[in-house]
Amino acid sequence: MLKKEFRDTAYRFVECMLILLAVPIAYLTDKLLIHFRAPFQDIMEVVVMVVVLGFSVYAGATIFQAEKKDRAFEYLLSLPLTRKKILWNKLLPRLAFILGLTLVLFIVRGGPPALNMGIIMLVLFSASVFLSLPVDSVIIAFLGVAMLYYLFQLCASMIYRLMISLWRLHILHYNPREEYSSQVIAALIVLAPLGIAFWKTYKNLDLKPMRLQLKPYLVIALPSIVTVLALAVFFFRYYLSWLYRTM
Repeated sequence: MLKKEFRDTAYRFVECMLILLAVPIAYLTDKLLIHFRAPFQDIMEVVVMVVVLGFSVYAGATIFQAEKKDRAFEYLLSLPLTRKKILWNKLLPRLAFILGLTLVLFIVRGGPPALNMGIIMLVLFSASVFLSLPVDSVIIAFLGVAMLYYLFQLCASMIYRLMISLWRLHILHYNPREEYSSQVIAALIVLAPLGIAFWKTYKNLDLKPMRLQLKPYLVIALPSIVTVLALAVFFFRYYLSWLYRTM
């Protein structure tokens, strides 16, 4: 099974690599028609980032695509493997590719950019995996991941500003010079409830229609996401009002 999942992951990666065809097309369009005079390297960097981030979402969103397409969940659940083992066999190849891409970025762009991209890739991949059971459409999965990523960024920004304020008031002894710590905390806050809902659904998965097995998402994930969004909106409304009064 592990070999099959590595092949499937490699196939997804090749599909995403086709986006690189946009590089010569964009460059020739700029040279012949638009005349923005964008450097080839800049175009290449943008398209590579699209490939890397797109693969992170695509790899997670399609983790159960074969089973859904062929209605093969019965076969999957009948394998002589524990559900943890099955899930690990599916996750390991995809995580290996993401780690490999992070290492390539580390060699090409250096430590801090690679670390930042690695965090983003893991957040996108985790969000897409957790949405892979309730969402069948890859397009809808991309939209859902985009909204979760926006919530993650909002939450990370809120936590970072809160940590800075607490540090200046000498309540927090840790000086958050970088945003990595706030990003990790935000990822846990946003993704942990979704991950719990995913695991509870996957652990109890049977042959009933999927829509009848999504109660953990409605009971755990959805209220948590709404609560985090409400807290972020309230915080920034209060924070911006305070910032306006102190100017």
